[in-house]
Amino acid sequence: MGSIWLQNASNTVGLVVQECMRIFPDSLLLGSGVYALVTQSLAYGILFLTLIESSFIYSVINTFSSYVSLLGRFPPSTGFASEKCRSGFVMPIATLDTLSMFGQYPHRYPFPSAPIFMLSVASSYIFTTLQQQKNELEALGPVYATRYYMSALFLLVILAIFISFRSSMGCDTMANLIISSVVGLILGTLLVSQNLRLFGPQSINLIGIPLLRNRTSSGGTLYICPTQN
Repeated sequence: MGSIWLQNASNTVGLVVQECMRIFPDSLLLGSGVYALVTQSLAYGILFLTLIESSFIYSVINTFSSYVSLLGRFPPSTGFASEKCRSGFVMPIATLDTLSMFGQYPHRYPFPSAPIFMLSVASSYIFTTLQQQKNELEALGPVYATRYYMSALFLLVILAIFISFRSSMGCDTMANLIISSVVGLILGTLLVSQNLRLFGPQSINLIGIPLLRNRTSSGGTLYICPTQN
């Protein structure tokens, strides 16, 4: 009885993990929009718009790769069209198998890998924003300063977990996963630079810390001393 229960529990956990992985790119986009609406935060609103922009960039790259695939280059993984590898929310209507902003794999070439691409963009974006605010984090003390390094570690671990899952499930080839992650990481960094130029430093202040830029009446730098508890 105990072994049967453990097997059922293991199967249930496996299905939950697969479903979370499958809906990740769409839920990341929608989740950022809901969070921006609830918090009324400029930075998270810009992040939501940035992820929408990333989805359109993904569509452009994906459309181009669909034509390249006709030439027999970069063949997809054998399991890319399976249900566990497809992105999107399952719909109860028969004519809508899944609802996704990232296309349907049976009809489109699976490059770049949507989950890895979007996760890489988001990870790079978050890390680059913290990199831009490194001086502020250090001025606020060691509790804040460590966030810069911890975020880099955790973001890399999460990305590695997703890459390992997609590879082990046969959803994407390793070449696809590596290229998708590299393209996403570069794009995330470029999007931070874009938002800085268009909207200013507050547009990327995701953690809401005071910025050390022109905060005094004379336009000088304001330094914040952390208090001792």
